[in-house]
Amino acid sequence: TEKDSDFSYVTEEGLTPRPPYVFLSNNCQYLEALAEVAWIAKSKGDRVVAEDAKSRYKQGVEALHRLFWMEDRQYFSPLIDGEGHQVKIINDDVLDGLWCGVFKQAYAEKVIARLLGPDMLTPWGIRSRSEDSNRFRVNGAEAYWNGAVWIHRQAIAAIGFEDYNHTDVASILDERLGRLVAAKGRIELVCVDPQGNLLDYREHGKAAACNP
Repeated sequence: TEKDSDFSYVTEEGLTPRPPYVFLSNNCQYLEALAEVAWIAKSKGDRVVAEDAKSRYKQGVEALHRLFWMEDRQYFSPLIDGEGHQVKIINDDVLDGLWCGVFKQAYAEKVIARLLGPDMLTPWGIRSRSEDSNRFRVNGAEAYWNGAVWIHRQAIAAIGFEDYNHTDVASILDERLGRLVAAKGRIELVCVDPQGNLLDYREHGKAAACNP
């Protein structure tokens, strides 16, 4: 699917969603780009382009919330499958929406509260997928993109929390990121078991993921 793995968006039932895919992360980044285009055009005096980009941004934000918000879980789905269905998993893709600043405040508050739950927040940072996920239980803490803590995602999370006026939470995450780097160096990811213990991720015998 994406995230350099065919396992990143496997459903709770262990199935690979049917393509083609519509990703929350990509659309958040696209909307942020539209906002930047509007700002640049306005600063250059190009009112036509600025207004067009601004209009597209507003429409896109509404569509994003309508398509991806899982009302039953009070969280954003990371993926719409080829049949137009939400893939109902709890993972860290929402960090891109916070980082890009495209979530409405009320929705962002619910997302942030969920990210701070014990199944997502570890002593070392936010998991890539909920510890309560069937995939985490089946594959264990070492599962690629299914519960591991990715270092760069922690920095993204801290920026997003701060932008939504949660500086206290951002500070906590910065502290945990600092502890993680001090303990393991600037590697790509670490695995954290349910007790909060750090485990090395190994691929082909090396403690690295896509960049051995």
